[in-house]
Amino acid sequence: MKKYFLIIGIILMIHFYFTGNVQAEQVLYDTYKGELKIEIRSYTPNWRGEKLKQVYEELLNNAYGEEIKYLSTINLYPDNPYGGEEEGLYHGAYQKKSFLNYSNYTMQKNRTIDLFNMKEKNDIQDIARTLSHEYGHHFTLYYLMQYEGKTFEQWRDTDYAKIRGLTQDKRVRNDYSNGHQWNITEIAAEDYVQLFGSLTAKKPTYYDDIVERAEKQTLDKKLNWNNRIYNIYPQENMNIPLANNIFHLREYWEKATKLKVNSGNQPPESVIVGLTEVRDLGYNKKQYVLQWTKSLDQDSSELLYTVVAFDDKQQELIPIKTVRESQELKAVLGSIKIIQKDKIVFYSDTFVDSPKTIFIFIMDEQGNIVSSNGVKIDFNQPTIVDYDELINQKKIFLQEKSENALDFMNTEKEKKSKKILIKILNFTRDLLEKID
Repeated sequence: MKKYFLIIGIILMIHFYFTGNVQAEQVLYDTYKGELKIEIRSYTPNWRGEKLKQVYEELLNNAYGEEIKYLSTINLYPDNPYGGEEEGLYHGAYQKKSFLNYSNYTMQKNRTIDLFNMKEKNDIQDIARTLSHEYGHHFTLYYLMQYEGKTFEQWRDTDYAKIRGLTQDKRVRNDYSNGHQWNITEIAAEDYVQLFGSLTAKKPTYYDDIVERAEKQTLDKKLNWNNRIYNIYPQENMNIPLANNIFHLREYWEKATKLKVNSGNQPPESVIVGLTEVRDLGYNKKQYVLQWTKSLDQDSSELLYTVVAFDDKQQELIPIKTVRESQELKAVLGSIKIIQKDKIVFYSDTFVDSPKTIFIFIMDEQGNIVSSNGVKIDFNQPTIVDYDELINQKKIFLQEKSENALDFMNTEKEKKSKKILIKILNFTRDLLEKID
């Protein structure tokens, strides 16, 4: 009876994600295998020799633990052989064992990461963000299974989703039916980049506001940015808070992985931003002055503030200004008036033609990044706030943060009881599997 029970009671399943074999159609130009036996395989002629070693080293610049032994290969392709818009792809697979109403999940070995469009990229900086994100898929899946005994298919029942504030959000999916940014695995991978990603993936880019561009005589120069610039796009989905803005998300991953987030360095304090002045330049042209409160960081001597405008309709972030801590915490957008001999010339930020939500991203030297509150500005009917009011809002925010910390401590006791029960079930399952 016992043997029969085990045969029908323990169900073994293997689940694969993003599978497909395109290597047979590609020419292998070079390979490199590091000390951890992870092989970098290049199918593009512009990535060979020492550059493959750099890819391997950049992988290890991201935080990793025991999960890395399940990764075997990183493939570099000249374009996207699947024909999609993705810059990378993670091939995940796990094994499921079920006993009674309890399931156990383990990662399958020899997982792979594909990096695409490599013929257009020639520097590690060009791929660091994508590599970190794809490894984030591997990392978060492994520890979700190890720590919670669940996969992302049961994401609504996870502590991760509860702490992240996603369980009741109907926009979030386990598939891509609501777009890439609302897939739960993509949100988790972006969290990994923020909490565990390499500094190379987080290298900032500096921008001037319209006043500084006038002073530097660069108003006619085209402003360039993309979603790989970390201090402009710290995560793909800007409709939800950044990872470091979520109370206790860092603690969750530190407990799950037994690794320190960003080597234990704490993130900067968030700030409060507001529109404090509107200047009428005449001819229906205006300047809008933004100010924000000062952030504090116990682990970093220099903070970087990046002001961005979020276009909700286009789901696009637009850089306004990057401010170092030693500079005045102020940014100007809108128009600038230039007097040239006998004529007046106006230059204007084109994005002020429709309402935008303003954020400040605060980043420290370790790559920790947090967001300010979001302030929606209707540039036709702007609402001005006094700077002292920003200070008062900051005090309220800090008080709420303290109260949330106390609530979290109370729920931790309940979680410990649940984990003890899971350990008992694990022990029982393992014992039954050993019975002949």
